[in-house]
Amino acid sequence: GRSEGAEIDFKLSTGDTVTVFTTRPDTLFGATYMVLAPEHPIVTELIRGQTPNGVNLQNRGEVEEYAKEVANKKEMDRLDDTKEKTGVKLEGVTATNPANGEEIPVYIADYVLAGYGTGAIMAVPAHDERDFEFAKKFKIEIKRVLHGTLSESSAYELANQRNEEFDYSAEVDDKNFNLTKYRTSLEKTLNDKWDEDLESGAILGRVLGGSNNKTINPLPLLDNFILKNSNEFDGMSPKEAGKAIIEKVGGRMTATYKIKDWVFSRQRYWGEPIPIVHCEQCGAVPVPEEQLPVTLPEVENYEPAGDGQSPLSTIEEWVNTTCPKCSRAGRRETNTMPQWAGSSWYYLRYMDPKNSETLVSKENEKYWAPVDVYVGGDHAVRHLIYARFWHKFLYDIGVVSTIEPFQRLEFLGFILAEDGRKMSKRWGNVINPDDIVKLVGADTMRIYEMFMGPFENTIAWSQDGLVGARRFLERVNGLTEHITDTEPKETTVQLHKTIKKVSEDIEGFKFNTAVSAMMIFLNQAEKGGLTKESYLTFIKLIAPFAPHITEELWLETGGSSIHLTNFPVYSEALAKDELVTIGVQINGKMRGEITISPEATEEEAVETIMKNGSLADKITDHNIKKIIYVNGRIINIILT
Repeated sequence: GRSEGAEIDFKLSTGDTVTVFTTRPDTLFGATYMVLAPEHPIVTELIRGQTPNGVNLQNRGEVEEYAKEVANKKEMDRLDDTKEKTGVKLEGVTATNPANGEEIPVYIADYVLAGYGTGAIMAVPAHDERDFEFAKKFKIEIKRVLHGTLSESSAYELANQRNEEFDYSAEVDDKNFNLTKYRTSLEKTLNDKWDEDLESGAILGRVLGGSNNKTINPLPLLDNFILKNSNEFDGMSPKEAGKAIIEKVGGRMTATYKIKDWVFSRQRYWGEPIPIVHCEQCGAVPVPEEQLPVTLPEVENYEPAGDGQSPLSTIEEWVNTTCPKCSRAGRRETNTMPQWAGSSWYYLRYMDPKNSETLVSKENEKYWAPVDVYVGGDHAVRHLIYARFWHKFLYDIGVVSTIEPFQRLEFLGFILAEDGRKMSKRWGNVINPDDIVKLVGADTMRIYEMFMGPFENTIAWSQDGLVGARRFLERVNGLTEHITDTEPKETTVQLHKTIKKVSEDIEGFKFNTAVSAMMIFLNQAEKGGLTKESYLTFIKLIAPFAPHITEELWLETGGSSIHLTNFPVYSEALAKDELVTIGVQINGKMRGEITISPEATEEEAVETIMKNGSLADKITDHNIKKIIYVNGRIINIILT
């Protein structure tokens, strides 16, 4: 949760000074508005009419009402990027951008939290997704201060990728590779939704390295940015400019953390009892180790006491005990630990669940630890921070042998309702999995969920999408009709490529592309036929994704359980691409394609080009100045 950045002071027209924390001080010239958390002390002062120089808030009632509304929201809902941005402008209040002296408006908004950083942000809408959406809604100026530059080879590869993706021809300026022509071409291919983005200049920043976007994803080809619209800092790299700008405005380098104070006690029955006895003579006394664990008493009513106390506080025979230190009368702590407590170490207990002497034996812990893969949902970030603290303490006292608890973390995205919002009883848009299983079966639901998109993405549910998943399984069910004594080489090769792809995708949690690969093979098998051996191999490949139908199909062939068989293994020789088709650019403009071996050298690629009449004609009578060859992807020939 550590973020390194700078604290920068902004002067308000009220006479107050607001400190913001930013990880990108290089974008300070692009800060066109400020946002305070509704709980910020300055907002409270403004609502009360208490400002250093007597400046009055012109819309006090509106601001106060919004602050009360936000106070009732959960933090998770406030940080939900899928929801429409909300906020209120502080009418009559402005801030001064310390970089250029410009006055900028000040807002309060729920997406800024009082507990993170300083509870205030400088908003740079051209280079931040949330700020961008907020600025669009409230019609705030969007000022781009970062300009993307690419290395020569990256520029050509980027242009080629987008040519294929959007079916147009993008040229790259050979002098500075600043994507001027690329941007012009890009504008022609985008739908109306992006008009505002293009006018603001924000779209290019997104394409080249901004935050994730569902329509245009950032590409890992960006070599660097340079500053623009930043006065004397124009042309500098972000790193260089960031330090210089901090020095100019008197900022301070610092670090902040997402972790917050952990309120450890809960007024609930369910939870680990806190092993403390309260004694009037000795104070709070830990329960001795030989008396651990303190167990929950059996009760008929789990409801809270109604007076803010834990349900345990009403069970006198459990609460009343003796002080472990002085043996006088004492009372047990009636608060319990939160659910985070048990989830901070439970993975260790899985390694040795029946051990009554210790948390985990050293032998078992050394054999199993650390956890190979940990999969978590939206709560996982905070949970994993706590788990690491817990684990590192256990490491320090010699209980565990590894300094880190988990080797690999995978986070799964949300499935939204069909209306694009989070599922909620309040909205009446909850999709019950049991209903889906009754309608189309568990396997169809599993296939559809894995095929929806990348594992980590947040994606809206589509009832229509179930149809395609169901149709796929119906075709698998009828695949025995295509079994033949022999099969074409294309089927054999495609099967081994599919085994390779699915195996790698399962390891990489890329289940959607694994399903796609199996669909491609199914097309080939239906078209060319397949042997019984290949059929059985394919069924085993599908088994982890659709365990019920594959078990039934396997049993029909006379086998035992398919889930007791070995997973298919591919042949490297058969799974290897024999030929690939790559784009040919001449002076940065796409002129055609050639088909070559994926291991072809630059010389072999050029030789193939010169055997292609239309391509050779464009090169003959010119001198080749430079050749840029990205193996298996693209070749660009620069002519003089």
